[in-house]
Amino acid sequence: MSICTEQITTGVRIYNLFPRLVGPISKWCDHIPRIKKMGFNSLFINPFHLTGASGSLYSIKNYNKIDPAFLSNGNIGWREFSDFVIKAKKNDLRIVIDLVINHTATDSDLIKLHPEWFKYDENNHLIHPFCIDPGNGGKVTIWKDLVEVDNAGRGRKNGLWLFWDRLIKKYMDMGIGGFRCDAAYKVITGLWEYLIQRAKKRNKEVLFLAETLGCSEEETIRTAQCGFDYIYNSSKWWDLSSDWCLRQNEVARQYADSISFPETHDTVRLSFECHGNRELCKMRYLFASLFSKGVMMPIGYEYGFQKSLHVVKTVPRDWEDKSFDLVDFIAQCNALKDRYKIFNEEGEQYLSPLSKPSVLVLKKFSPGNQEKAAIIVNKTPDKQRIFIASPKRFLNTNKKVEDISICNASKNVPEPLKIELSAYQVKILYADS
Repeated sequence: MSICTEQITTGVRIYNLFPRLVGPISKWCDHIPRIKKMGFNSLFINPFHLTGASGSLYSIKNYNKIDPAFLSNGNIGWREFSDFVIKAKKNDLRIVIDLVINHTATDSDLIKLHPEWFKYDENNHLIHPFCIDPGNGGKVTIWKDLVEVDNAGRGRKNGLWLFWDRLIKKYMDMGIGGFRCDAAYKVITGLWEYLIQRAKKRNKEVLFLAETLGCSEEETIRTAQCGFDYIYNSSKWWDLSSDWCLRQNEVARQYADSISFPETHDTVRLSFECHGNRELCKMRYLFASLFSKGVMMPIGYEYGFQKSLHVVKTVPRDWEDKSFDLVDFIAQCNALKDRYKIFNEEGEQYLSPLSKPSVLVLKKFSPGNQEKAAIIVNKTPDKQRIFIASPKRFLNTNKKVEDISICNASKNVPEPLKIELSAYQVKILYADS
């Protein structure tokens, strides 16, 4: 197969090691060989800090302490954590951790030390963060175990921004290579610019990933412009037919690269939704890996786990028996993504007129049109057929068109081309211009 010879700037391929499911830090290293085998280059850990009274991973009481749930043998934890980071880096895995600075636990130690760092209502009560359902303005969710941090008001003058900066430096000094910034769109842009610029001066390779799911297009753009390397896109919810996802990505890609995923720790397990349909789970991971520069997958997806991950209730005994095993398939997907520059870039993407309710035909072009691809997806469990009169004209190229699919790849694509797709199968046509 002809592969673009230009140097490939590899996108992040993130494996989410959910700490409540895995348990103590001493057990985290056990998963590194499998993660490495699947071809991931980054390892994301949700918050493992000391939690507040609710026990939620995202309700942090103390940023400088590790929660007892992740400690073993009375160890204070940071040495174990450092050993884990060292082993991960030896396996070429970048460690990414959550950076939660929009809110803390209601019983955070910081409230006692620096009450001026928090938001208060007219009655001088601490303010809880909330969200309004975009589909139902009367439905409001209030997180009563959390309180909002006042990053905007007096925060810059009274040492709060410096506190966050020193916290990031501490983690970077431990070997942390990236930060997933929780509820990034709710944090003042000036603070992100300050933190990202200072971190990049220490190490230009450190990554900042903005969690922007559920926010408006304006909020996404405003957040991405702060210097984030990646934002998270919404392709997981795309029906592979309407144009909203492509329109969103076309706008967002002007400001930052993006990360796709088939599920996250916040969603229902895909295997549960599809009643353990192995082929559908394969299709959704492969599609996510091809759609954008970055891709992320939570622990257990490779085995078809069906219990949702819960930031409070999940425990190690929730580890499930395998519904199936996708380890080798995911390794093939990640190897394919790693091999071609076009799948490590945020280029233009268009729905082809050949698309129909049962089949997605997505054209993808790298910036500058050096590489072109067509991603053809059977959206159904039934066999489907696609006819392409001239693959070269279809991809607008005079170069050889190849089939680089995971199965039955071929250097020689005939003209005309008749494609028969099995249940949820993905075919990939490629041309290096």
